[in-house]
Amino acid sequence: MSRNIKQSVHFTIFSYCFFKYDLEKPGCLEVKEYIDGLSTHTFQLRQPGRATYINFPSNLAYPTGQVPIKMKKITDIKKCVQFVEEEHKNFYDLILQWPKIEGDNADD
Repeated sequence: MSRNIKQSVHFTIFSYCFFKYDLEKPGCLEVKEYIDGLSTHTFQLRQPGRATYINFPSNLAYPTGQVPIKMKKITDIKKCVQFVEEEHKNFYDLILQWPKIEGDNADD
């Protein structure tokens, strides 16, 4: 005999690494503990004390899909690309063409 028991899962932002918000499902946030994880949870996010859902921005932060890369990291990639197998070099050549930003922070 098996029972279908639904366990309550609480949303804590630090418990998850993958977040997906779909404009077709306002107020719903799909999360995974790992980026390639199989287990997903969907939360209905409501504003505290209100019946309405939280609305996330509808504009893409990086419309081209290319996140700017710090020049220090670009320099490191250029040094390492000589050791990359030929079949993967196209990937790195594309990355080297992405937008660049200046930055010399400790988290580079």
